[in-house]
Amino acid sequence: MLTLNERPRGRVLLATSDIPAEYHDDRLRWWTTNSPSWSAHIDADHNRSAMLEKLARKAMDLAGHKSNINVADLGCGEGAFLRALRKLAPEARMQGIDFCPAMLAEAARRSTDPSVQYALGDLEDPGFALRPCVNLVTSILAMDEMDQLDAAFRNIAGMLAPGGTAMLVVMDPLKERERNREALEDCLSGNSSPDEAVLIVKTFPNNGLAPVAPYSRIVRPLAQYTAAAIAAGLRPGPVEQLSHDVGIGSYSGRLLFDILTFQKAAAL
Repeated sequence: MLTLNERPRGRVLLATSDIPAEYHDDRLRWWTTNSPSWSAHIDADHNRSAMLEKLARKAMDLAGHKSNINVADLGCGEGAFLRALRKLAPEARMQGIDFCPAMLAEAARRSTDPSVQYALGDLEDPGFALRPCVNLVTSILAMDEMDQLDAAFRNIAGMLAPGGTAMLVVMDPLKERERNREALEDCLSGNSSPDEAVLIVKTFPNNGLAPVAPYSRIVRPLAQYTAAAIAAGLRPGPVEQLSHDVGIGSYSGRLLFDILTFQKAAAL
C-alpha cells in the first residue's frame, strides 16, 4: 500500500510496471482529507496568482478571444484557474470538473460566480461522459497525476467540439527528475532512463497536511502525452514552458511547467 510508512522525502516507482492497484483510491483519499489544508497551503504562494493569469492569457489566445468560449477545466481543484480565466472572459461558459467531491466543495465555497458550474467527473473513467460541445479544455497540473493516460485523452477528445483546443499544463519531466534526483537514485539505484515514466510519491508531514495517503505525481516524457493524444485523434501543437518561483516557506524554489496544446480537427 502506498499509505504505509512513507518517508517524508518520498519514494519512486516505475510507472510502467509498479503502480499499485490502490493508486487511484489513494489519490482520492489524499485529496478528500487534505482539500482545505492544501488549498490554504497553495494560497500562501504569493506568486501563484501571476502564474495563473499568464496561463489564463495563454488559454484566451488559444481560444482566439472568442465571445462564445465554452471551457471545461479538468481536475479543477479549488477553482483558482477558472477564477483567473473569468477575469479575461466574463461571458464564457465555464465548468470545473474534478474527481474529488471535497475539492469541488472547496471550489464552490470560494466561488462568488454562480455561472461557473462544478461537476463530479473522473477523466480516467472510460464511462466519463460530457457531450462534445466544449471548444476549450484546460487542465492545470492534474494530468500528470493520472495513470490512465489513454482513457483521459479519449475523454478529452470526446468532449471537444470540432476545431476545439486543449491546453494541458504538466510539470516539466527533466526538471522534476533533477529536483528528485536523490529519491530516484535511492529507490531505483540508477535503473531508469529519461524515456521511462516514474511515479514520485511524497508526504507532507510538517505543513498541516495529513499523510493518510501520499501526494503523488507521475513524471513521464512529454512524448507519452503526445502519443496518447494522437491515438485519441488530437493534433499536437507547440510546447511552451513557464517557470514559476514558488514562495511557500520551506517549499520555496523554482518550478518549470510545460504547456501542451492539442486540437481536434474541424468539421468538414
